[in-house]
Amino acid sequence: GRNLLEVIATRSSSIITTIINKFESAYSASKYQDNSPDIFLLVDEGHRTQFGSFAARMRQMFPRACYLGFTGTPLMKKEKNNFAKFGSLIQPYYSITQAVEDGAVVPLLYEARHVEMTQNQKALDLWFERHTKDLTEEQRADLKRKYARAEMLNKADQVIYTRAFDISEHFRANWQNTGFKAQLVAPNKVSALKYLTYLEELGVVSAAVVMSPPDMREGYEETEQDESNDEVVKFWQKMMKRYGKESEYNKQLINQFKHGTDPEILIVIDKLLTGFDAPRNTVMYLCRMLREHTLLQAIARVNRIFEGKDFGFIVDYVSVLGELDKALTMYDGLDGF
Repeated sequence: GRNLLEVIATRSSSIITTIINKFESAYSASKYQDNSPDIFLLVDEGHRTQFGSFAARMRQMFPRACYLGFTGTPLMKKEKNNFAKFGSLIQPYYSITQAVEDGAVVPLLYEARHVEMTQNQKALDLWFERHTKDLTEEQRADLKRKYARAEMLNKADQVIYTRAFDISEHFRANWQNTGFKAQLVAPNKVSALKYLTYLEELGVVSAAVVMSPPDMREGYEETEQDESNDEVVKFWQKMMKRYGKESEYNKQLINQFKHGTDPEILIVIDKLLTGFDAPRNTVMYLCRMLREHTLLQAIARVNRIFEGKDFGFIVDYVSVLGELDKALTMYDGLDGF
């Protein structure tokens, strides 16, 4: 922050590239202000961090600057609105339709998948017939045995197990050994670890979890009782023992996902749903309800160009279609969004 202040105050450069976090300490150091109207501030990812204290300090330092926000998914809520913050849309803007036509991104295909939860033998047998027609008798028997495990689980875990089973088979049938990868979006840390356990138990696809650290303060209880869960804490300690620190854990898993063979499926909660660029990431298994801007940000993780990739696939287990429709309608004012 102090270095940024020095560069600004001495006007030693006509173009400065920085991160928004530095304005907090830069402004706190000396309450410096530049009232020139001839300063242009280009804000990338203009939908994020533009409504908190970092952005406020930036605007205090440059009260008369021209602010230009770049975003693929502007925020359109009453309290957080990019158009209220930056002003109207500059024409001509670059739409997703145009980006697809230019070959800058691939189009997205949506599939809703309903997993049979009730142990209805007839329905299950039919489902099995359909899913195992290309397998040998031995493979079919093995799968049936694995699937029968769902009966021993409680209701909530049964849902996760049957989805994990379906994802495992869906990925095996369509994507395994193609070089393409997938993300699975879980609702919280506890269920993310259950997805990992069940996928490992099924043994068909390789998977890994990327998450933020749990809060291990004494007496701390997350509202979802998720953070302080023993399993989450144990998992985190295991990762720290293996990788040494959080940044190394993130870096190595992301590198393996982007460039290595394993993991084939990366399980995430909030991390890596925005700004994460892995071109071979082709399928997103949605096991958590997402809305509006977050939903549009998330599905854009699988539209990057990669050799042999014609589409990005959104596979929906939580009936997100209504929310997707709402989000797209909401953004429809930006014609061709």
